[in-house]
Amino acid sequence: DKLAAKLDGMMSSIDAAIDRKVELKLASLRAQSPAEPRAAVAGSAPEAAASRSDAERAAPSGRRRKAEATGGGAGGENPGGNSGFGSEASSDGARSTCRSQSVKAPKDWCGIAGAKTAGCFDKWEKNYMEENADKLRKGLKAIRAPGCFPTGTSIATMGYFRTGSTLLYNIARVWASLAADESLVAGWMCKDPRTLGIGVLGEEQAECTTVCKDHSWHTGIPESTTVVLMSRRDPFYSVCSRKLMDVWCNLDQSNRKEKASWDEIYAYKAKCKTDPELERPETVRQCHALMQMQAEIYFEREMKGKQVAYDVLNEDYQRDPVGEIQRIGRAMGICEAAVKDDDLVHMIVRMGEELRSHPDRDMGITQMHDVHTSKQRQEKCSNLEAWMRTDPGCKAWMDANASHTANA
Repeated sequence: DKLAAKLDGMMSSIDAAIDRKVELKLASLRAQSPAEPRAAVAGSAPEAAASRSDAERAAPSGRRRKAEATGGGAGGENPGGNSGFGSEASSDGARSTCRSQSVKAPKDWCGIAGAKTAGCFDKWEKNYMEENADKLRKGLKAIRAPGCFPTGTSIATMGYFRTGSTLLYNIARVWASLAADESLVAGWMCKDPRTLGIGVLGEEQAECTTVCKDHSWHTGIPESTTVVLMSRRDPFYSVCSRKLMDVWCNLDQSNRKEKASWDEIYAYKAKCKTDPELERPETVRQCHALMQMQAEIYFEREMKGKQVAYDVLNEDYQRDPVGEIQRIGRAMGICEAAVKDDDLVHMIVRMGEELRSHPDRDMGITQMHDVHTSKQRQEKCSNLEAWMRTDPGCKAWMDANASHTANA
């Protein structure tokens, strides 16, 4: 028991250190910019035309949660090479001359040379395509036809922690796999597509496609990525997920001359979780950390003269997965003939359901993680929403369905 407790403490300390590094990175970026990021974001241009206005969104988040137990969801927060339909489905189409095996992407990405499985379809998706070959043939011909999906495209799926960004990544991955097949590489932690040769004229990899998932920018990526997709969620769920993951009540040691002992770290965490005077400000701090992440992603992209193509609200996906999957496809540049193909869209809807039902399968491809339940939230997070709403900035963000325009 003592060993387990020590390991738990070590993991919490590591999580806290990562959070601190993210905060320091964001602070450094703000210091380099000519204006305060959130102020710039608040006055930025509206979301792309694909995104609907917040006035059309659902009722306030508190009322939505009361009905949570009756509905499904988008879940939490990498499939294959030749799908078996490559030559037949694409006989009339313009296929990329690039092969993903030529891309020097990270070794844990799908589609690269030496990967455990060919391409970027997972096992369930490959089986689905084999079993539904006749239904999918028309849609595959459309999506692989000349001009339906631009070759040499780089797609980054971004979002603050626990927003359904993993679901968004997988929707983009499957759309891109259907379109690009053996020309796709995908995985966690975005890379500058120019360093991979993607979209660079004259390079062997110029016509390949990349899809990546990340929570913050790295050098060269905001300005060089073709399409940026974002995810957001009722902030209560994101903050609650942080608590359920125990990335919570970590002792702040940033101003200490000497490191705290493990006993001191454990003691603070235990007291914070049972003392409202400590846990309330911790809840507000977590909310502001997520706001800061979202603001920085938007700010850096817009500072480079680029836009976020589409920002998916998780609760919108719960209500209308078909519509959101189509909007994501359009934002990626996929043509209407493919976006409106019922069988392609249905496959992606089923993929999302499978992802939630079996999050532990093919995680090397899907990047999926644990999914929290309503019962867990009721047991551990009952006070969080009220505490979050004591802070004016957090409250305004919550009331606006986490829109970046309310994140000032």
